[in-house]
Amino acid sequence: MIVKVESQKLNIDLPAKAQSTAKAVKSSASAPPNVPRSAARLASAAGLPAEPPPSVQTAGLKREGSPLDKLSASIISFARFFSLPLKPQVLADIRRQAFSQPAPLAQSAAQAASPTAGAQPSAANLSGAQHSLANQFAAGSSSGSLSAAKTREALSLSAAAAESKGAELTSKGLESYTEAIDPDSRRHDGERQRRESNKNEQDEKPVLKEGEISAQSVKEMAFEYLKQNPLLEILNRLPAKNGQRWIVLPFDFTDGNKEYFVSMRVLLEEDHAKRHKVHFIVLDIAISDESRKIFIFESANEKPERLSVYYSPELPQKDHRKVKQELAKQFDMPAEHVSIKTSKEPFPFESEISGHPVIDETV
Repeated sequence: MIVKVESQKLNIDLPAKAQSTAKAVKSSASAPPNVPRSAARLASAAGLPAEPPPSVQTAGLKREGSPLDKLSASIISFARFFSLPLKPQVLADIRRQAFSQPAPLAQSAAQAASPTAGAQPSAANLSGAQHSLANQFAAGSSSGSLSAAKTREALSLSAAAAESKGAELTSKGLESYTEAIDPDSRRHDGERQRRESNKNEQDEKPVLKEGEISAQSVKEMAFEYLKQNPLLEILNRLPAKNGQRWIVLPFDFTDGNKEYFVSMRVLLEEDHAKRHKVHFIVLDIAISDESRKIFIFESANEKPERLSVYYSPELPQKDHRKVKQELAKQFDMPAEHVSIKTSKEPFPFESEISGHPVIDETV
């Protein structure tokens, strides 16, 4: 599933090329910016295409304001997160991979535009199908278009992560990596599998009762996932070109009448002794009732110091104080170090984190 890996080393020692890249990142951080800071304008400066792919263009969709325009900005954000160079070819490749897998909107487009077996489509029927799909996309509120946009973002995040590790993934490998990174994709895949197979043995997840969820049980579930997905274990071992290590540990379980799909994403920073220490931990939790919670822990001295929480649907303002106090007590930190935030981004940590330098190679 991995076509190519630039570095064959799987330990934490950086190859010479990565060391020089890390130095470039450091010098870039201190240099004055010579490109606009807006992600959308950076996308334009880097030559990142913003128009829909040909298969969607033929449906008569408008470009302005569509989720596809937002994808370009997201790709820039992910490139900045992984300290990737803003080379047009690199960004275009990430975008291309974001369209390498079928998404609900693309499937709807194909179904709407394709005739039934043995029948020839009339111009009126084809035009009507295209017009209907165009309206659905332009509205931006249909579940199909929103689901497609989220799928593209998840794929582009996976492609950017693989690029940062010097790995080139096959289409199947990218799909597998995306499922590990994005718990929402596993949630919807689980719903599809239940409809198709009525929840056979393969679909069953560990059943945990209240109080049974512990560090040990999480470790066992994550290791079991890695055992069944060796590609993810290999990618986790590969350091990024900037010296950081971004690892993904997925696990799913059932508690009561709810299913939980979790993606633990950990960012390790290299210290002066070339050791990797936890810098951020993200617990991205998609629940079968269609809710989602994202916990972002910032660590200092190997201990959680700050916590940001994102709720979908949003937590009512009147409940903020109570929840912050409960979380502060649970994680042994001051209540003022707990923040409840709002974001429309499916990956707010990788999309919005500040302080990560960008290697500008567009000028």
